[in-house]
Amino acid sequence: MNRIRVAGALRLGLLAAPALGLTFGSALAAPAIQLKGRIAGYEKLVPEVNAEPQRSPQTWYAWRIPWALRARFPLLISREICIAAFPNGGAKEAPALDPVLIKVTGGRTNPVTLVVSPGTRVAFKNVDPFAHDLTSATANWSRAPLQPGGTREWSPTSAGVSEFRDELFPSVRTFVVAEKNVVAFAFPSDRDGSFVFSLPPGDYTLKAYFGGNPVGKPLTDVKVPQRGPAELKEPLVVSAESK
Repeated sequence: MNRIRVAGALRLGLLAAPALGLTFGSALAAPAIQLKGRIAGYEKLVPEVNAEPQRSPQTWYAWRIPWALRARFPLLISREICIAAFPNGGAKEAPALDPVLIKVTGGRTNPVTLVVSPGTRVAFKNVDPFAHDLTSATANWSRAPLQPGGTREWSPTSAGVSEFRDELFPSVRTFVVAEKNVVAFAFPSDRDGSFVFSLPPGDYTLKAYFGGNPVGKPLTDVKVPQRGPAELKEPLVVSAESK
């Protein structure tokens, strides 16, 4: 899909957060090889909005999973965890990725954590029937209500983490991580933690991000062969407690 078609689809609201671990954004041109993998240890990760009510039970939340019921409602890892691919060998700064859509709905955002290269266009779309007042203390973002059905674009200009919140709905949080050498990102499947990248042949490092921060142990020697598809022999560990 070329950039003109992607931009048109973005304006029409046709791009959505990926499901089943499909690669969502890439700065690399074809030909590409399909690389399959999976994550491990995600069961030990607790989203910040889940843990906070336990520290402050009186705080009102628009959306949360009660701690006692968490086992019945597993972590939606396709929304919470983002996996980024970095080329090894001192690659130059990567260009902006294709535009990305973040949906605000049901007291959450989808995705919650996103990892892109600086300059990537990010669009926040409100699919709730009421307005959201998104604010950010870390991004160059002027305050203005996001009306139902409305879309607002923003781009990170440099490396760093930008957090967006809604003061009336504390569970609405998005972390956009900008890294200079990100060439692609993917989201794991809620079903089994599997993910898929489409990458040109070469050597890469894969890192997982959760809550706006890198987590677990990166895979630093990932080789994409000249012919594919290829599959990782070991999982990408996303929790320090995993083995």
